[in-house]
Amino acid sequence: MIRSILVAILVFSALLINSQIVITEILYNDGGQADSLEFIEILNNSNDSVSLKDFKIKGRTMFFTFPDKKLKPGSFITICNNSAAFKKYFGFDTYQWSAGGLNNNFDSLSLIKNTGETLDIVNYLEDGEWPSLADGKGYSLSLCDPAKDNNKGLNWQASPVYAGFKYHGTEIHANPGKNNYCSFDIQLLKQTDGAGNLINKNKNAFVDGTVCGSNFNQAGLQFSIVDYNNEGVWIFSSRNFSYNFHEGDKVELWGKFEDFNGLGQIYLDSIVLIQIDSVKINPKLITKFNEEDEGNLVSLENVKILNYSQWLNSGSGFNVDVTNLLDTFTIRIDKDVNIYGKQAPSGTFSVTGLLGQYDKTSPFLDGYQLFPRYVEDISPYNTSAYPLKSIGEMTQSDDKGTAISKGIFCELRGIVYGINLRPNSLQFTMIDFENNGIGIFSSAKNYGYAVKEGDLIAVRGKIDQFNGLLQMALDTVILLGGINQLIEPDVVNTLNETTESQLVRIMNLTLKDPTQWKGTGESVNITVTDGIREFVMRIDNDCDLSTKQAPGYNFNLTGIGGQFDSSSPYLEGYQIFPRYSQDIEKTSALQYNENAIHIFPNPTSDHIYIVDSENSVISYELMTIHGQLLSKYSKSELIDITMINTGIYILKINTSLGVIYKRIIKE
Repeated sequence: MIRSILVAILVFSALLINSQIVITEILYNDGGQADSLEFIEILNNSNDSVSLKDFKIKGRTMFFTFPDKKLKPGSFITICNNSAAFKKYFGFDTYQWSAGGLNNNFDSLSLIKNTGETLDIVNYLEDGEWPSLADGKGYSLSLCDPAKDNNKGLNWQASPVYAGFKYHGTEIHANPGKNNYCSFDIQLLKQTDGAGNLINKNKNAFVDGTVCGSNFNQAGLQFSIVDYNNEGVWIFSSRNFSYNFHEGDKVELWGKFEDFNGLGQIYLDSIVLIQIDSVKINPKLITKFNEEDEGNLVSLENVKILNYSQWLNSGSGFNVDVTNLLDTFTIRIDKDVNIYGKQAPSGTFSVTGLLGQYDKTSPFLDGYQLFPRYVEDISPYNTSAYPLKSIGEMTQSDDKGTAISKGIFCELRGIVYGINLRPNSLQFTMIDFENNGIGIFSSAKNYGYAVKEGDLIAVRGKIDQFNGLLQMALDTVILLGGINQLIEPDVVNTLNETTESQLVRIMNLTLKDPTQWKGTGESVNITVTDGIREFVMRIDNDCDLSTKQAPGYNFNLTGIGGQFDSSSPYLEGYQIFPRYSQDIEKTSALQYNENAIHIFPNPTSDHIYIVDSENSVISYELMTIHGQLLSKYSKSELIDITMINTGIYILKINTSLGVIYKRIIKE
C-alpha cells in the first residue's frame, strides 16, 4: 500500500491547541466494505453557544456544510457517511455528509468557520503515533482530553467504550455524541501531588479490572476495582446500572474521576460485566496509611481496639481506632457490611479492607480509614473473652446469696438507671426490660462515658460481688443509644435477693427516726416504715436528697435495691437507694386509714369486694407489678378478676383525697 506523507502545517499549532470547537472522535475504518458507519464527532469546548451555520468540514474526499445549528457549551454534533446505517446501529439521528468518505490510511480533516478561518485540523494516520486498533479493527479514534492538541496521535486513543454491537463480525468500540474516556492504568489515574490533590481530577476515565469489596452503598454502587497490578480505585454511583454486585467479577467501567473529601473516586457513567469470575484478590500488607494505597485491598497485622466505647453499631457506620502499639489506625465499620451489629472483636487480630479517606481540607493527607468488607476480614474475630449474656442469667445466686456467675467475663446490655455514685470513675445500675439489674463498677476509670439515665449501653467485664451486692467489674462501657423509656418500678413490701439492683417502689412510708436525716450532703442510712415492716433507705452523698430537708409527711419511695452484708451467707443488709428527689412522692393521709377502704377476700380466685367507708373512690386501675395497665373500672363494690392469670397484681384506687395502691393476689 502506497501512502503519502502528510506534512504538519506549523502555523496552525497554537491555534489547534487552544481551539474551542474541537474534533474529538473519528471512526474512519469500520471494517466493512462500504464504510457505512464512518463518522466524525465535534465538541463545543467553550463556555458559550456557537452557531454552526455555514461552517464546513472537509477531508481529502469528504465534504459537509453545517446547517443553521446552535451548539451549546459541552455539547456534541456528529456527522456520518450513512445516516440510516448510523441510526440503525448507534440509535440516534445525525447529519450525513455531502460526498466522499474518510480515507482508511490517512486523511486531513479541516473544520472551517463561515468566515473562512480554519478552527481545527486533524491529520490522522493508520499507524505510527496513531492507535492502530482504529485501522479496521472496530475502534474509533477517541480524543479523551479536548484541551490537548488533537493533531498529535499520542493524544488519541482507540475508544475503550464497547458500543454494544458487532458490525460484519467485528465488535465496534465507539461512543459518538457522548463524553470520551481516557483509558488509564489505575496507578496512573489516582496519582496525587504533594498535598494529596488528584492530578487527573475531572478526567473522563475508562478502567477495567476485578470488583473488590462489599457494596458499601446498597441504594447504588460503592466498591473498589483492582487491576492486574493489584492497584485499586474507588467507584461510586447513586444508581446500580442493573449491575448485580459480585466480588470477583471482571468488569469494564467509565466515568468522571473526582474527589470526595480527599478520596479519589470514579463517578460512574456505565459499567459492563465481562465475566463472573470470583477471582481471589490478595491484600497488600502495610504498616502505614498513605495516598498511594487508597482504593487498594490492604491488611494490618496484630492490632487491637483502643477504646471499645467507639464500637457503637449505630448510624450509617462508625469509626473505631486500633493500634499495633506503634501507630494508631482508623477502621470504618459501614452499615452495609455484616460486621455492623456484632460484638466488637477482643484481643489481638489482623484486619483487611479497602483503604479510604475522609479529609475535608487541603492538604488531603489525613483522615485515612480502612473499610473491612465482611466478618472474615477480621481474624481471629474473637468475642469469646466477653460472650454476650443476659442480666437475668448472670445475676443468679445460691441459697447463701453467693453469685453463681462470680468471676465470669461477659458482655451485658441494658438501660442506665439513676446517677453515677462515683463521679471520678463509675458506679451505677443497669437494668433490662424485665427489671433484671446489676451494679456497674470501675474504681479508677470512666472509659469516656458520662452516666445518663435512659442510655442503652453494653458493658464488658467480670461478674463480681461486693458485700453481697452483685456487680460487674468493668473493662469497658459502650454507648448504644440514648433517651430510652424507663420501666415502671415493681411494688414490693420486702427487700431481699430478688430486689437487688431492681427498680422498686415501697408504699405508705414514714421516717422512723427523723434525726437520722442529716441534710448536710453526706451519705446516710435512714430507717423507714410502713407501720408493719422496716426498711433501710440509703441516701448517697451524690444524690440531691443528701442536701434536702427530711420529709415531714407520708410518702411512697422509689429506688434501686441494694445490699451491704459483709459476711456469708449474704442474706441481710438489704437497702433501697432513691435516685433523686422525685423518688420520694408525698401521699394522701387516706392511705394510712386502714378502715377507710377495705378489700376482701385477698387472696381471691374470682372477685374482689371493696368497702369505701369515706365514699371517696372515683375509679380503679388493675396493673401488673411492673406497672402495665390491664383494666380500668368505674366506681363499684365488686371487681371481676376471673380473666387474669394467677399471680400478684396492683390495684390503683383513685379517690377524691389521693391515690391508694393495694396488692392483690390472684389464686
